[in-house]
Parts: sequence; C-alpha cells; structure tokens
Amino acid sequence: MMSLAYAVATPDTNDASMLAARGPLPESFKMLAGLGYSGVDLMLRDPVLLNAAEIGRMAADCNLAIVAVSTGQLGKEDGLSLSHADASIRSRSLDRARAVIEFAATFGADVNIGGLRGRLGASAQDREAAMGRARTSYALLAAHAAKARIQLCLEPQCRYFSDWLPTLASAAEWNAQFGEGCLAVLADLYHMMLEEESVHTAFIRELPRISAIQFSDTNRRAPGMGHWNFDETLRILAALGYSGGITIECQQLPDTRGAAARAASCILPNVPAC
Repeated sequence: MMSLAYAVATPDTNDASMLAARGPLPESFKMLAGLGYSGVDLMLRDPVLLNAAEIGRMAADCNLAIVAVSTGQLGKEDGLSLSHADASIRSRSLDRARAVIEFAATFGADVNIGGLRGRLGASAQDREAAMGRARTSYALLAAHAAKARIQLCLEPQCRYFSDWLPTLASAAEWNAQFGEGCLAVLADLYHMMLEEESVHTAFIRELPRISAIQFSDTNRRAPGMGHWNFDETLRILAALGYSGGITIECQQLPDTRGAAARAASCILPNVPAC
C-alpha cells in the first residue's frame, strides 16, 4: 500500500533553500498530520546534534512514521563527499554517514544517498579515480547499513546536480556490483523528467529495485502547481503493484503549509491506500 510523506528539515540544518518544511519539529509534524500525511523524510546535517528518541516521540505523537533520512545537506553544508580526492574529507564523510545510518536505524528508516556521493570530474582519468574512491566508500557504507538492517537508497540525479548516475538503470547497475541485499534505488520524479527517455518506462523496468519515490512538479514546486500528470503516474504505479512510499520534496511556495496542502490535495485522492 502506498503512503504519503513530506520532507522535513531537522534543526541542525542551516540551508534556507532546502526543499523541506523548516521550523520547530512539533509544529511541522502536527501540520502535516492534519493534512493527511502519514510519514516524514528527515533532511539532516549532523545526527550527533539531534535527539533521536525525542524526535521519534514527537513523530509518534502525531501518528507519523519516520520513513527515511536524507544525506544531501552533508555535502551542501559541510562539503562532505564519498569520492573526494582528500582522504581526510572522505574519512569524515564516512564517519558522518555511518552516524546517519545509526540514527536512521533507530526508526527502521531508509538512508538516502544523492549528492553525498560527490562529483567525478571532467577528464577520463579524474572520473576513473573518483569512481574508485566512491566504490570503496559505498561498499563500506553498504556493509554498515546491512549490519544495521536498514536500506541504503541511491538517488539518481540530473546533470545540473551530478555528473554521474543520472538514471534509475545506472543507479541499479551501480548497486548490483556490491551484492548487498540492503541496497535500493530512490526515484526522484523531478530528476527523472530531465534524464529518463520515458519516466513511466523507467518505472516499469526498474520498479523491483525502487525503495521509494519523491514527487515534485515540473517547476520543482508542489504537485499540482506545474504541468505533470500525476493522475496518470499514480495509475501506472498502482497497476504495477507499487507498494512503497511517496515523499513530497519541493520548493516551499507559497509557504510550507500551502505547498504541503496542495501536494496532499493532488496526491491523496488518487491513492486510496494512503
């Protein structure tokens, strides 16, 4: 059965441009629950600065599940990267990512890896070296996630955000080389619109490897505020038997309540199981 979640920034983050609800967590959780959401995807920076038990209690008080923890701010705010040429930065990146995995394990939540994998560079030599570093780092995190019994979910990103792994198929192929049952692919509809030859064909081909799906509209605003046909996408996902989660990750326009309400009104009526 599909479920609907919303991205929420934790108080350790400082980036006002995040595609997530910001502000006191109790207020955000209460607002989202009132709009019909059943889960949240936490976007954090440093779990050492957070009280997992308290956050879990606040979510439970609103009947919300913490479905995923996203690592994008580790790169955006602290410059961390799993493929960085500087060994000390890679070491800090691995330490922080392991801490995120342990934080997520408190809730049995997925850990999403997108921009944290870093960039490869322009030349063939640079790309090969960076990919080797990323492969080593990713294997270590996959083993840590397997031990923690949670999923590590690789997010393909479009050319404007990343210079490798742009499609669901490329991410699935990357995961396949590690042989860990805890590895999956996170599908972000916005990136798919820009990189997949056909969004729906990609869903059909890669659905068994998809852990969750992130929704925003063609303009990166909430579903229903752009031009994408979400009714059709939801019908196709239902016909395919998709039973994972959908998370709204969008610009907070006109404000968070407005974006969350618009997304809920667009998605919930078309997903009977939510």
